[in-house]
Amino acid sequence: MIAQLTNHLWQSTVFALVAALLALALRRNGAHVRYWVWLAASIKFLVPFALLIAAGALVPWRPASSVTSASEPPAFAVAVGQFARPFPDLPASSMRPARRRVDWMPIGFGVWFSGFAVIALVRIRGWRRIRRAVRFSVSMTEVASQPIEMRSSSGLLEPGVVGLSHPVLLLPAGIVERLTPEQLEAVVAHERCHVRRRDNLTAALHMFVEAVFWFHPLVWWIGARLVAERERACDEAVLSEGLQPRDYADAILNVCKLYVESPLACVSGVTGSNIEKRLDDIMIKRTGIGLTILRKGVLSLAATGALVSPVAIGVMTAPLRAQTTSASAKSATSPETFEVASVRPCDPQEPRPGGRGGRSGGPGLSPGRLYIACMSVEQLINVAYITNGERLLNDDPGYVQWPADGGEGMFVRPTERIRGGPDWAHADKYTIEAKADGTPDRKVMNGPMLRALLEDRFQLKIHRDVDPDVAMFALTVAKGGPKIKPWGAQDECTEWDRATQKPPPMKDVIDMIRRGEKPPCGLGVMAGTNGANLTFALNGVPMDGVAYWLSSAVGRHVLDKTGLPGRFTLYLEYAPEGSTADPAGPSIFTAVQEQWGLKLEPAKGPRGFIVIDHVERPSAGGQSASSAVETRGLGSRRSPA
Repeated sequence: MIAQLTNHLWQSTVFALVAALLALALRRNGAHVRYWVWLAASIKFLVPFALLIAAGALVPWRPASSVTSASEPPAFAVAVGQFARPFPDLPASSMRPARRRVDWMPIGFGVWFSGFAVIALVRIRGWRRIRRAVRFSVSMTEVASQPIEMRSSSGLLEPGVVGLSHPVLLLPAGIVERLTPEQLEAVVAHERCHVRRRDNLTAALHMFVEAVFWFHPLVWWIGARLVAERERACDEAVLSEGLQPRDYADAILNVCKLYVESPLACVSGVTGSNIEKRLDDIMIKRTGIGLTILRKGVLSLAATGALVSPVAIGVMTAPLRAQTTSASAKSATSPETFEVASVRPCDPQEPRPGGRGGRSGGPGLSPGRLYIACMSVEQLINVAYITNGERLLNDDPGYVQWPADGGEGMFVRPTERIRGGPDWAHADKYTIEAKADGTPDRKVMNGPMLRALLEDRFQLKIHRDVDPDVAMFALTVAKGGPKIKPWGAQDECTEWDRATQKPPPMKDVIDMIRRGEKPPCGLGVMAGTNGANLTFALNGVPMDGVAYWLSSAVGRHVLDKTGLPGRFTLYLEYAPEGSTADPAGPSIFTAVQEQWGLKLEPAKGPRGFIVIDHVERPSAGGQSASSAVETRGLGSRRSPA
């Protein structure tokens, strides 16, 4: 909704600025022409282009190029659609929440409604004042020959037309004695012009626009321009009837001296706008030149374009929106849940299923089947929501803890990734065995399908949060500059046929990188040993990836602050922290500076995590109360819940 409102305000603002340019081009023409230009700008705030675009989408029209693939809409249609909607709605899953998200909608609505209510109350008060004057007014028989009903009211309100459907000219008592017959005739002629033009109705319309969009400064500017141009338009009409400019100017001056201006724009009076400028124009009989054929054509094209353009946008972008809708529908009908699934407490002695597909410990897969052995809810959330979902802000791959005696290291995942929830959600282990309808992709089963299973069987509810100030390291360029070079124009690796060739052992690839030879392409990140030292090799990795994988060696997240572009093939050798096997070996910090010309410095930064808001143990038998099927093993019988 926010994006739709933003698009509407953006379109209305552009429309108002175009109207301003058009009014400037018509400054020498009649004021009534400019008035209608400004009125169109006002009405635009009440008519979202989205309605006209939607109407255009209903037109059964196809371009001549429809023989091309429907999955590739014309680039022009895409560009037009982006221009019409520069602020598209973002799916909730693409938004990264900060700390604790605040729902600003009620607050924003409260602020808007407060402004709307204040303006409405002020105008209701003014209208009651006008209605009171009309209620206690009397008919003026001395000027009963006029085509509009005229009434006299006590008070100091200026002459004005009251009412929308049945207008009444309300004159202050005693005005006949205070103005000459010629001046009174000019005043009445001015008010008759307001009646003919339906100025009260259009003014009331813009007053509603001002109340709804009170926060938009252009709305108030448009209101001032409407009042100015309507008064000038009536001035020009009065002068065109042959009344003397001197009598007309004197009438306006006397009304200004004797009476106060109407409190509402929808009660059209004589005063208002820039009196001095109006009097100058009246005295020189400046009525504006008529529109030439060219200007009439431009105005006609502008009016037609304002109405037809959004409809045309709807016609041209209909295939694009249809494609998006089709993609959404396809996504909605894609397998998001397993056909059958079993969730049971982990039995460490249970034999792991094998057979075709080679399913074994951890997230094992065969076509259309998922087997996850002995994982806690915390670990399952990591698999479903992070590894196969949305990566956490400044997340790490994990760390290797090395024993002091130089023995084999142990890989540890980052701590505090998953927070909250009962103790059993972090300690108890569960085995999941599930079968999908068809053979969905591995990422789909471990991602959205596993998420749906957790939310159904464990009644899991989570949200994402951010720690704003976490201890990290920043990877920067050391004094003297970097000692590494990004890939050049030619490939810096050796191509190999994955279908027929096996990759060489990791140790051999690390040695190739250490010697400066071109390693096989696409092998990524490798770790090994060289005597008592650890080795770390990266093959064709951008600098942010270098920083990411360095996190596993230093035990904290590393932020890339080098600003170095391109991809790199790098080798690093260092002694593990706390190792006594080779006390002369360089630390990871020394090695990065000496071998790469980079530097690891302490820093602070934000880091994301997931909070468990609610979780329940799955019911006995492997299903939750909301499940429709009970399964005991894959391919087993189905029974009602």
